[in-house]
Amino acid sequence: MGETDQWTRLPFGRATAAEQIARTDARTDAVARGECGPTLRWYGYVGCTVILGVGQSQASIRPDLTAEAGAPLIVKRSSGGAAVLADASFLALDVIVPSTSPHAGHDVVEAYRWPGEAWQRAICRIRSARGFPADETDRRLTIVPVSLARQDRARVQTCPAGTPERWREAVCFGTLSPYEVGWNRSPDEDDRLPVKLVGLSQIRRRGVVLYQVGVHSGFDAMTMARTLAVDVAERDAVASVLQDHIGHLGETGLTEADWPDLMAAVETELLGPN
Repeated sequence: MGETDQWTRLPFGRATAAEQIARTDARTDAVARGECGPTLRWYGYVGCTVILGVGQSQASIRPDLTAEAGAPLIVKRSSGGAAVLADASFLALDVIVPSTSPHAGHDVVEAYRWPGEAWQRAICRIRSARGFPADETDRRLTIVPVSLARQDRARVQTCPAGTPERWREAVCFGTLSPYEVGWNRSPDEDDRLPVKLVGLSQIRRRGVVLYQVGVHSGFDAMTMARTLAVDVAERDAVASVLQDHIGHLGETGLTEADWPDLMAAVETELLGPN
C-alpha cells in the first residue's frame, strides 16, 4: 500500500510463550485504543509450550501431562484455531491493524488472502536467492484455496472421534485453512494434499484486527502427539498422521539461519505496493 512509514516494526525477540502472549495482547490493546498505529511484531520462543486456541477445550490435552518430566507447558492464546507446538524452531509474526485499515477487511475468510499471499511470495523470493529453481517453487509452494480447505475439514470430521486422522483437528497445523501456504511434497501427484507450511489465525475486537502467522523450521510430531489426550497405544499412529500433514521450512531447503532474510522479505511483501 506504500504506507511503510506509518507502520511500527518491532524487532525479533525470544521469550516464554506466556510472555509473548502478554506482549501480543498489550500491543493489540494499544492499537485498538489508537495509542499506536499498525504493527508488525516478530518473535520466537524459549522452552517448549503447546498453545491452545482461545476456544479450544482443555480436554484435548492429557490430564496427567504436568506429572511428566520435560513435558511442554500449556497456555492459551487470544486468537482462534487449535493447538500449536511453540518451541525454539517456531517463527511467529503478529500483524496488528486498526479496524479502519484496508487490511482489516470485512470478510473474515478473504482477509487471510493478504498475509497468506505475502508469505508465499516471500518464501519464493528467498528460495530463489538460495538457488532453487523458480519453476520447482511454483509447483510446490501453494496458496490453499477455500474449496480445498473445506474439503480437508469435511474429510477429517467424517472420521470417528478418537481415530488418528480425527486428531488432526486438535492441532492448528493438522488441517488446511483458506489462504494458508501449503507445500507439495509430491508435486506430480495431483490427488495428494499439500502439507501446511505457514499457519494463520486472527482475532477481531472493537477497533483492531490481529493476524497471527507462524511457521515451523522443524516439527516434532511425537512431542505434539504425546501432549494430546491420545491413548498410549495410538500415539505412534497420531504422530505419523501429524507428520504426514504438517510441513516445515526445512522441507523447502530453508533453515533458522534464513529467518532474518525471510522476515525482511515478508515485510517487503506485506508493506510494499500491491
